[in-house]
Amino acid sequence: MVRDILNKQNDGEAIKNLQVIDLLNPGTARKPLAVRWSKKLRGFFVENLFTVDCEELDDLLAVLEEGELLPEVLSYCNALLS
Repeated sequence: MVRDILNKQNDGEAIKNLQVIDLLNPGTARKPLAVRWSKKLRGFFVENLFTVDCEELDDLLAVLEEGELLPEVLSYCNALLS
C-alpha cells in the first residue's frame, strides 16, 4: 500500500509528511519507520518492518484479529466512523 501511494503521489509535501508505524511490533515503541527507495526492488520499502509468515488462512486471520485490538487501530476506525 505504501508503495502504491508513493509511486502514484505527485505531491512532494504529502510524501514528506507520510509516516509509517509498525503496528505488529510493540518493540518499536510506535516510532515512525524509514521509507527508502531500493534500486534492486525498483520501488520503495519500509526499513525494519515486522512481518508475519502465514502458512494457512487461520494464521492470517489470527494476525488480523490481534491487530484489530490495538489502540491505534481502534482510534483510527473510530475516527473514520465519526
